[in-house]
Amino acid sequence: MPAETPEEVPEALVTENVKILVGESAYPVTCESFELDFGLDIKPRAAITAPGGIAGIVVQERVVQGKFNPDAEKRATFDVWGVYLGNGTDPVVVDASSPTMGVVEPGSRYKITLPKVTYTNISDAVQDGIVVDEIQFEATGVDDEFTIELW
Repeated sequence: MPAETPEEVPEALVTENVKILVGESAYPVTCESFELDFGLDIKPRAAITAPGGIAGIVVQERVVQGKFNPDAEKRATFDVWGVYLGNGTDPVVVDASSPTMGVVEPGSRYKITLPKVTYTNISDAVQDGIVVDEIQFEATGVDDEFTIELW
């Protein structure tokens, strides 16, 4: 056996008190997860005059998309399809910046803002015995698909 101890894998710093606010009214939702895919299509820029034949790297396309999974509400009182699919574009904010959070180490607080998203799909799922709505979206801002602030 080696004499050294294995390196510990750090936990994610912020896993509680994160707010996800949806829509113009900043409706808070309860979620287990939020995923954001930058959707970058990165290609090398070939050039016979460059060392190694590559002059640089080019981002050719960017399609920012993601999903979140709020707890499902009763369909009789909350029209999930009408609210998300019939609403045009909405802002979405994932806010883990509250000073009341348990972890306040530098770099542990963040805020992700998507000023305009279009919801692309809604489906039902069950996670740990809780019914949730899997809501997929695409950021539709022109030059402001998202911002990420860290502190």
